[in-house]
Amino acid sequence: MPDVKEVINEIQVVPPDAEGSAVDDIVVVEKLTLKLASTQGVSHTNWRVRSVNGTVYLFGRSLSRAETQRVVGIAKDTEDVRKVVNHAVVRAK
Repeated sequence: MPDVKEVINEIQVVPPDAEGSAVDDIVVVEKLTLKLASTQGVSHTNWRVRSVNGTVYLFGRSLSRAETQRVVGIAKDTEDVRKVVNHAVVRAK
């Protein structure tokens, strides 16, 4: 596809009996989304959060490096998060 600028391959293959579940990941995303919405200095509408088997993936646009660091820190401090992978870009308004 000529308009595709980047492909991010974060596919995880886990056995069916692996610890964790889709329900756990849904709960992690909900917790993190609420935390971001209530954190001053975070433009939460610019962020997309996905969780797979306890790994949180952050996508979107950050307005500063400080905001990115804050969001990554919040994600790491969220219960049941094992790992945080940040794919957000920093772009000023």
